[in-house]
Amino acid sequence: MKFNNIFPLFFILLLSSCTGYFLDLDDPANVTEDSYFTKPHQFREAANELYNALPSFRDKSRKYRDFFNYGNDLMTTPNSGDANYAYGIITIPISDDIWNGRYASLRSVNKLLELAEKYPGDPEDITQNVGEAYFFRAYNHFALMQHLGGVPIVTRVLETDSEELTAPRNSRYEVTAQILADLEMAIERLPLEGNIPNSYKGLISKQAAKAYKARVLLHEATWMKYVGTKTDGDGSATGAGTAGRDEANINIYLTEAVQLAKEVIDDPTYELFNYNDQVSNMSHFFLFNLDPISNPNPIGLDKTSNKEFIISRKHDMNLFHDGNPSQYGRLAPSRKMMDMILCSDGLPIEKSSLFQGYTNAGDEYINRDYRMKGYFSSYFLYGNYTDLTSGVMNNSNVRLLGFNDADAGGGYQCHKFTKFGQGETQDVVVNGGTDMPFLRLAEMYLTYIEAVYELRGSVTDEDLNISINKTRERAGLPALTNSFIAANGLNIGEEIRREWAIEFYAEGHRFNNLKRWGIAEQALGEPILGMVVEGTAFENDPERYQKDAYPNDPVDYTLPNGQTLKTIVCAKESDRYFKLAHYLNPIPSGQILLNTNLKQNPGY
Repeated sequence: MKFNNIFPLFFILLLSSCTGYFLDLDDPANVTEDSYFTKPHQFREAANELYNALPSFRDKSRKYRDFFNYGNDLMTTPNSGDANYAYGIITIPISDDIWNGRYASLRSVNKLLELAEKYPGDPEDITQNVGEAYFFRAYNHFALMQHLGGVPIVTRVLETDSEELTAPRNSRYEVTAQILADLEMAIERLPLEGNIPNSYKGLISKQAAKAYKARVLLHEATWMKYVGTKTDGDGSATGAGTAGRDEANINIYLTEAVQLAKEVIDDPTYELFNYNDQVSNMSHFFLFNLDPISNPNPIGLDKTSNKEFIISRKHDMNLFHDGNPSQYGRLAPSRKMMDMILCSDGLPIEKSSLFQGYTNAGDEYINRDYRMKGYFSSYFLYGNYTDLTSGVMNNSNVRLLGFNDADAGGGYQCHKFTKFGQGETQDVVVNGGTDMPFLRLAEMYLTYIEAVYELRGSVTDEDLNISINKTRERAGLPALTNSFIAANGLNIGEEIRREWAIEFYAEGHRFNNLKRWGIAEQALGEPILGMVVEGTAFENDPERYQKDAYPNDPVDYTLPNGQTLKTIVCAKESDRYFKLAHYLNPIPSGQILLNTNLKQNPGY
């Protein structure tokens, strides 16, 4: 295994940000790690560097691309480099961004922890920084495990002769145990969110570490339950093996996930961002576009009004802008996504009398979950801000122009994370100060209810009311109750999974959710369809529907409401090759050449 020796660079960056602190040194020309790391502020600066591991809109690397889950079953992203994974087009790389980046970050983490052991002052001075280091050691190992399965665990700074460099992979069960142990160490040391000064908001808090631990617990419990050992290999010829696997951990993990999620839910520090009555039910739009400079809103909300983000990457228009997160074309939703969204009576379109069909561009938006217009619109070449936020589209300004027009070939676009100016025309603001969410309160609601359901096989109305009904209420939907579910032939497990899909569209959950539920090869093997064209105002209008711009002819598609209508094809089933082996990415071949004890994942 090859590790980049990044600490000297880490050290240089650290020093460049605090040159004034050289006044504390007798001889700045002879700075060493031991002589420098003697004061609390020096550990603060070192801990700040660890946050670069989080995805950022400014970061165009793998972390950024993976956050959006390009090309999954809910998006019309064409088959391209960024979407290859979703299409099952995966080759064994020589090098891998996640492997290199996460192990480089682990070296910085372990260096901070080792220096903390030598700190000559009061250990309480740097307790928070040590807690952050434990959090990011867990974070980096979890990112590696989600990407590759079992990986070598690294909990110290490695030298050229360290045994870890030639050791076999640890199993995912051993990695999980290390992650959970590190998160417990972090929870013990991190401050409460309320004790973090406003000028330091964005640092990891005790509640954030609990919420992240709940994420890990739910992920691994459901992976063990639904995927089992199918991707593990025997650890000898292939894969990382099953050492440390214990079936009893499924319920143990689910039980703790329920407990931790409930603790965060009950904490008054956090609340859902809900200003629907003041912003025309568009809270979901403004939550992901909050920046008073680049994206002013009608009631003057700024980022202090957002108490929903538990972990986020902070941006500032002047100091660290978000680097153009606009994704309105590349994140365009598929037919599956649009039809998955419930009607305002809480029923799927096939069961609801409120569904208005597809004849006109705006019809399907009528009487729907607020998130439909909060996240999406039909693709329009000309329009204004009022059209966008009201969800009103008329046939004259909607265009179906093929895949060469901002990638919105399916007929829709996404304005989650997209800053629109409020002039007469639709202006997309390039740079701003929008924060990038990594974990928010809504996730704890769904973590709680899913863990309860997986643990018991049922949920109470009280369970529903303290969790999933919170996000549904903000979306303008009636509460789920057991009687409502029974009366309408619904399945609570399916409704929980539906809520995950809708609430967290393009927030980095879809691939991991499909895999931990054991259904990724089915979902990602389906054709990707776009807007219905048969029987619509576009069908015989070549100006608004340019058939020749699409590589495939429309196909008959049986919609959830039973109708069969011709629909735009964005990707054929034969273009989708995702299979069970792709639940894990391959170990980069360059690492196997360096360490022959690393065995490739099954299927590669």
